[in-house]
Amino acid sequence: YRLTREFLEINPNDPAISLLLFKYGMARLSQFETPELISDFQGFKDKYGEFEGSLVINYFLGLSHLTEENHQIALDLFEKVIASSNTRFRPDAIFRKAICVMGLDRLDEARDQLLRFVADYPQNVLRPQAELVLGNLVNLLGDSEAALEHYYLIEAYS
Repeated sequence: YRLTREFLEINPNDPAISLLLFKYGMARLSQFETPELISDFQGFKDKYGEFEGSLVINYFLGLSHLTEENHQIALDLFEKVIASSNTRFRPDAIFRKAICVMGLDRLDEARDQLLRFVADYPQNVLRPQAELVLGNLVNLLGDSEAALEHYYLIEAYS
């Protein structure tokens, strides 16, 4: 963690900072250190504003806030990731945005977003998860037949 902090102090706009921040975020998440990740990355965001690593910062803050069930904050962050000209995290952010919307009890909207995700990214590694969540959502919305269709698709895309 110290290396990333030192590197940021020297040159926050070095292209390598995104990779360092990604590894930093993954390390914190793998240790279930989401409060620390939120604190660290929000601190970087506050200190450096928009810089080379902003996309990675917003992505990991979104993941962390989603994990902590801060759905509206996570939704706002994922929208920034989706709007970025850098598309590296866009499919993942679109999927997770739908999860945030679901967490805000906007079930119809979440279903529609997941259906768009599946249509736009049919071979994405998150497809099985999307089908599982879609199955659960449409079941909650009262369509058990459609739920079964989504559940059957989980195996096809796993």
